[in-house]
Amino acid sequence: MNQSYMNINELDLNLLKSLRALLKTRSVSKAANEVGLTQPAMSKALRRIRDILGDEILIRNSKSYNLTQRASELIQTIDIIFSNIDQILENNSDFCPLNEKATIKCVLNDYSSMIVLPKLHEVITKFNPNIS
Repeated sequence: MNQSYMNINELDLNLLKSLRALLKTRSVSKAANEVGLTQPAMSKALRRIRDILGDEILIRNSKSYNLTQRASELIQTIDIIFSNIDQILENNSDFCPLNEKATIKCVLNDYSSMIVLPKLHEVITKFNPNIS
């Protein structure tokens, strides 16, 4: 499946977790343990990753695995992806919509601006007077 472009809708994003663990541990067994897969399931994931990326990713030597050049280059990118995902999922307990300051801009027709907007403004400012 080595292509210059792959539609993300065709990609199993769970493979990113497996790839990250493989790059970090350089071991199929350790990576499987880290993400909660069996060793055979991680081996299958590695085969799929190799097919998708068109790269061996891990090359077996006498005692362990070594990363390919491409795999070494992917480490930083994978870390950034997971850092971004963590930021998206982070529970920001400091956020309280009742205390936020904001300006809301609306594009409305004449009817809406005369009928709907005053009531909408009343409801919004009732809950947060900092909204304009």
